[in-house]
Amino acid sequence: MKGWLIYQNQDAKENKFFISELISAFEALGQKLELVNYDNFALKIQRNHRPCDFVLNRSFNPDLTRIFEQLGIPVFNSLKVAEVGYDKALSMATATAIGIDVLPSVLTFGEEPLATEFDREVQKPNFGHGGQGVRLVDASGFDGVTGEKSATLHQLYSASEAEDHRCYLFLDGSSYWTVRTAAKGEFRANLKQGGKVEAYQPSEAEVEVASRLQLHLGPGNYAIDLIPYGDSYVLNEVEDVCGYRSLYQLALCDPAAKIAMGVCALI
Repeated sequence: MKGWLIYQNQDAKENKFFISELISAFEALGQKLELVNYDNFALKIQRNHRPCDFVLNRSFNPDLTRIFEQLGIPVFNSLKVAEVGYDKALSMATATAIGIDVLPSVLTFGEEPLATEFDREVQKPNFGHGGQGVRLVDASGFDGVTGEKSATLHQLYSASEAEDHRCYLFLDGSSYWTVRTAAKGEFRANLKQGGKVEAYQPSEAEVEVASRLQLHLGPGNYAIDLIPYGDSYVLNEVEDVCGYRSLYQLALCDPAAKIAMGVCALI
């Protein structure tokens, strides 16, 4: 069987190691995984045409997942996971719908400065990823942007945002937890911004939140980020296309092998 591994060109350059590990892991199981460049992507849509047997969509575009699923081609992750991983406001709304607390958040689309209820807030491109474009500002520092795909999510700033607890989930049902801490002077806990990561033993409350969200979204290879807030924990975001550098760095597992085995067990 043949699978497509879809990456945007720049992301493919930055993830050469992981791409090589994935291709090798599938090869070890007798499956071919072909890297497909999203920037030069062309999909022939025709009855009875099946260009591949499965897809690993790491392009950050859930529209591709939607199309492949309509063509009857299994995609990892599913559309339900891909959509909340792409749309931060949707992930907040999904969590609240099943009784999970989130940071107080406001979604905006206009370009005029907007006075929110927050004295200090974190502003995130609603459809961004990897911490890109995320900033910490006073409410008066809002610079609006236009267009649906340029929506901004405003969230109440909590000092604990300098730390987040990530639950990595895999198709085989296993999970691994890490705690990421921001570098000095930085409010984002991303490793790309100089943060550090350690293995983490979650509380019962955190495990319950992650389990409830996973049950709602379904199986897959994705991550759920929680942050301490008050006396409890709230959802920060769901990462459909998550990085696995932390798991390699801490030698917690072999993510590529787990992904390959999980996918191959289902196709």
